[in-house]
Amino acid sequence: MRKWDALAVAVQHDVDAEEVFKEVEFLEKQKLFEADEIVVANDACEDVGSAGSALNAFLLTTERLCAKRGFTVLSEDVINNSKILIVLVGPRTKDMLRSHGKAFEVETKETPPIETDVGFVPDTPLVSAIRDAGRVAQETSVGVFLIGTENKWNLGDIAPKVPSNTSITAYSFIAGPAIAECHGVYLTDDTMKLKSLEYCCEERATKREQHQIALAFLYLPPSIACAFLSLHSGFPMSSATYYGIDSGAIGLKVLITG
Repeated sequence: MRKWDALAVAVQHDVDAEEVFKEVEFLEKQKLFEADEIVVANDACEDVGSAGSALNAFLLTTERLCAKRGFTVLSEDVINNSKILIVLVGPRTKDMLRSHGKAFEVETKETPPIETDVGFVPDTPLVSAIRDAGRVAQETSVGVFLIGTENKWNLGDIAPKVPSNTSITAYSFIAGPAIAECHGVYLTDDTMKLKSLEYCCEERATKREQHQIALAFLYLPPSIACAFLSLHSGFPMSSATYYGIDSGAIGLKVLITG
């Protein structure tokens, strides 16, 4: 298990960040992950969308890392030399984070706890996201991983590939029409380069035997991560971060899926 320079958890505007921090800190003590910094970032305002939530959390995390390394302003050098995980906790899973240890209350026989080197942790969407992102990122030393908790999935025994260091990597899995229906799917060319993303209704699902089901999981290499972070200082994207809200801007909702 390779250490994260920072693990950030982005939660909604009204969630108690201190209680979430206790929960994530507990997971670290149970050796689910290792990180130099844990950041819990409340959304800057209500309903900022996944992209707004990710940008605000990334901004706060970068500020923390820059300060720790002696910079008084944001520095691309920090991003170029850091490995960061940002977990986006959606509204359907936020209640699991309200109090320290509460995640154990959702344990059932169908979802037994996950064993770590020192004990057990509950198999919740948050735990699954951190665990599988860590496995995918094992051979990657720098960059930013973004993962959501709304869709619970398991990497299983699949050996993850090293992501591209020049372009965004979007993770997916292959499934038939029955699973593809009512999900977002990626349309790719023969080289697996992304052409578009579409919502797969019943009519579209039956047109193909296999679909690339979109996971809420992306990797941004340092160059693209720096470009993404730079959006915080310009209108309108600044309105999705505390930077813009504190300056009097009206909140902006931006989705990663567009």
